[in-house]
Amino acid sequence: MDSKDRNRVYVGNLPDDVNSEDLTSELSKFGKVRDVDVKYGRTRNGSSYAFAEFADYESAEKAVAQSDETRILGVRVKIEFTGQKRLKQLNEMNKYNAPPQRYFPLPLTSSPNPSLQFLHP
Repeated sequence: MDSKDRNRVYVGNLPDDVNSEDLTSELSKFGKVRDVDVKYGRTRNGSSYAFAEFADYESAEKAVAQSDETRILGVRVKIEFTGQKRLKQLNEMNKYNAPPQRYFPLPLTSSPNPSLQFLHP
């Protein structure tokens, strides 16, 4: 991950009437904002989101840490580092898509005896 990616955050649950100036103004309380890219009505439920790039990692970290307290135009937004959401989704998918664990009986002895006993875990 290069330094530019470390300074980028995802801002979700934005109100429909937000613009990049509103977002820049609100996020600048965490530090210098280099760029804001708002995506209008692009999620499954029709809400808007944005990506914001801060001048440094510390500012981005502050924004993520104070996400629960951040409101934009009266709406509580969700702020996380870019890629975090996708990583969470992949971890969830892996939990359910993992191949089942298989247990094979282990012989108690190495005897070629046909009445061999097996140990089941």
